[in-house]
Amino acid sequence: MLLWLLPLRASVAQLEGDHTRGTWGLESGSQIPPGLQLSPGYTSYTAGSVRDQNGQPVNLADAPDEVAINSLTAILWWVSPIKILGAQYGALVMVPFADGKVESAATGFGSSLGVGDLYLQPVNLGWHFERIDLLVSLGVYAPTGSYVPGATDNLGLGMWGYELGAGSTLFFGANKAWSIATTGYFEIHSRKKGTQTRVGGVLTLEGGLGRSWFDGNLVVGAAYYAQWKVTDDTLGALAPPLAPTLALGHHGRVLGLGPEVTLPLMIGKKSFGALNVRYQWEFGVRTATQGRSLNVFYIYSLFTRQK
Repeated sequence: MLLWLLPLRASVAQLEGDHTRGTWGLESGSQIPPGLQLSPGYTSYTAGSVRDQNGQPVNLADAPDEVAINSLTAILWWVSPIKILGAQYGALVMVPFADGKVESAATGFGSSLGVGDLYLQPVNLGWHFERIDLLVSLGVYAPTGSYVPGATDNLGLGMWGYELGAGSTLFFGANKAWSIATTGYFEIHSRKKGTQTRVGGVLTLEGGLGRSWFDGNLVVGAAYYAQWKVTDDTLGALAPPLAPTLALGHHGRVLGLGPEVTLPLMIGKKSFGALNVRYQWEFGVRTATQGRSLNVFYIYSLFTRQK
């Protein structure tokens, strides 16, 4: 649970976008095989400091040493036999149940566990070639989480978000055991509910370098993310203490890196899915929180369509 109202000096924070850093890692540019995959999981973000536009830590006097947001997330990913422009057509939905939401580095919110902002991806196109996969997506963040301007128990950001994604995974080495991937997501936003405030455009890159064994069932590697605010936030009648602390003209940046492993869950020759774990530390931060993220997902194919 999080309750964080920091007494910060001016020009240290910016408004957060919808895309959660570290959502995707190794082989981020690859679509799953045709079928239906369910991935329930646990995610956690813990921040120990706030960095200003020069990367220097901001005095956190009278604030907790660390703050954390925890969530239970369910991802349902469907890939159909339909092909569009040579790509397999799919769709994805992500439902978070969180105990808080950070609106900026200056203000965090906490409450009991509840539904956050829903993510819908009605367009998910995947191409598969001999040694490279390509992925293009179009997604929408719906403001289903509770939001009241200035409230301290919000679970959402009170805005619609529209996200375009594109990426690739390159496989190399004997038996394509090695992979390197990068997927980019660009998001734009509507005005926040009940205000004239609009979050600027956000660009996020996610991917990593990995090595697989046992026909790709065991995967180990290093996953990264990089996120930038690329256009200015537009402030309306945003309630204090948030507005005085926003760093207008200083676009935020966060980099993250850490290990990722996917472990097959098997008894004899029978598969019971896989466990995916990713832990990343943040660095090179500007006008944002600096911390670490943990993602743990159970990946299970409800059915796989045979080719």
